[in-house]
Amino acid sequence: MIPDGPPEARRAFIEGLYAAYAAGDPGPTFAAMADDIDFEYVAPTSVFAFGGRRVGKEGVAEAVAAVAAVFSIDYVTVQSVMLDGDEAVVRMKAGFTTRANGAKVEADLVDVAKIKDGKIVRLQEFFDTEKAAVQAFGQSLVLGGPAASPAT
Repeated sequence: MIPDGPPEARRAFIEGLYAAYAAGDPGPTFAAMADDIDFEYVAPTSVFAFGGRRVGKEGVAEAVAAVAAVFSIDYVTVQSVMLDGDEAVVRMKAGFTTRANGAKVEADLVDVAKIKDGKIVRLQEFFDTEKAAVQAFGQSLVLGGPAASPAT
């Protein structure tokens, strides 16, 4: 349960959730979610099978498993946590390795959460899908095919 107290305590608690998740322990994060959480990786499902909206902890677990099938997490570093009433925005730097080809992906992630009665009831994660698609798969979403080689 996310404490309803001073912003510093709430911020520290949220940072702890991300630290535990990045260390391979998703338990505290799942415990902080409402049973009927509205969850979304904001990404085109045509390239990122884990993208899209899911409802409930089971849906979140399905999405997380879909990410793990494609990427291993190298690191997640929380850069900032911003709180405003019942909303939280978490900015992160993250590194992943694409399981199929070993390609490295570095991403700036932004999570936007709504908290109600001490539980996360809505969570959306945003990232630069074009950059991630090019790094992971050599595929441009903008060009609709292989990414152009850098000019020499």
